[in-house]
Amino acid sequence: MALPRQVLTISSQVAAGPVGNSAIAPALLAMGVTPVAVSTIILSNHPGHGTPEGMAMPADKLALMLERIVTLGFLRDDAVVLTGYFANEEQIEAVASFLSARPRSHYLCDPVLGDTHRGLYVAQSVACAIRDRLVPLADSLAPNAFELAWLTGQDVHDGESARAASRTLSGKWVVVTSIPEGEKLTTAVFEHNHATAVTRPKLPDVPHGTGDLFSGLLAARLALGHSLDDSLGFAVAATEHVIAVSAGTASVDLAAGLKNIASVQAFAASHE
Repeated sequence: MALPRQVLTISSQVAAGPVGNSAIAPALLAMGVTPVAVSTIILSNHPGHGTPEGMAMPADKLALMLERIVTLGFLRDDAVVLTGYFANEEQIEAVASFLSARPRSHYLCDPVLGDTHRGLYVAQSVACAIRDRLVPLADSLAPNAFELAWLTGQDVHDGESARAASRTLSGKWVVVTSIPEGEKLTTAVFEHNHATAVTRPKLPDVPHGTGDLFSGLLAARLALGHSLDDSLGFAVAATEHVIAVSAGTASVDLAAGLKNIASVQAFAASHE
């Protein structure tokens, strides 16, 4: 059996309240995939718990870290690259330059911009840099419905409008989450004229980090040789499983650390 591809994940890191790489890395480990995790920002906690303390990674240091990881042989040429949260447009430029030199990598861009309830929660300059510099480099994208609408300039209010907006991102697989369908939400994969969709009831009190977990599971499946189309049902079901486990922790966070790993491992084992 061929070894799984590595996953380089470039996103935020928090000490408490797992989001970004703090949610992605345990999910990758649970799936048997080696994560190489590079932080764009390091924070004490998720902002939902109160004002965090921390610092953004300087763009020049981010570029040097990526360069050193490669030169020391820690990252294979065919690795899956996942990007999430960015603190500023200079970081995005550094990562865009890095990605441009890695034609054998599969680049999955999770464009962390905002959501329907809050609108943009990154600076306009960051959102524009993701749209203009990272989206063109991506092999696949994982926006929510709000982010897809913002990136394409098209209204996304149901499955058909999500399909139409995704078509404007020609040549890319687009996995869209949180597509409204009445009292339910749809997650769909669009590629050219092909679509696969899973519609589920809206869940109350969804914890922080759910989107990061979902994109991490997609990256893991790519690393294990599955297509995004084949991975949709698994990723949706596994995410719901972790949400259910988290609901018993009296917290607004995903079940963290070993509990997160154990819950995904148990689910994956039962669906082999």
